[in-house]
Amino acid sequence: MAQLPITKSVAAVTERLVRGGLPINTTPLLSLTALPVTGLFVVSFTAAIASVAAAISALQEFTVTATGDKVVLAVGDLFIPFAPALALGTGAGAINAGLALHPARVVTAHKLPLLISNSTAGALDPDNTLTIAGLIIKL
Repeated sequence: MAQLPITKSVAAVTERLVRGGLPINTTPLLSLTALPVTGLFVVSFTAAIASVAAAISALQEFTVTATGDKVVLAVGDLFIPFAPALALGTGAGAINAGLALHPARVVTAHKLPLLISNSTAGALDPDNTLTIAGLIIKL
């Protein structure tokens, strides 16, 4: 157990004990830049997801158009998918168990590149009328 010398303050000794007597590097490991969010929107669209081979991730691009005052996908928007509208399994609008939809960034107006992963040992063929819903973050 360390004993405090009478000539030093408690704070100075505590700092030396915590640091182990070595200088601590206080240089930040990375620099963060805040981007202003101009809007958050929940959107949904119907898509036909192609067959996904076993144990891979495949990028599939969907064209998403809006009518009237609906949200338009613009370059730089972020899309975070929700779970499919219906339960996993079979039937209209269902997605197969083992498939995962990953967040995406819009790189071309009205085009959404979704990374779709298959974590099973066999190919999966999702229903061709899947409703995909998610959050659009406009930057």
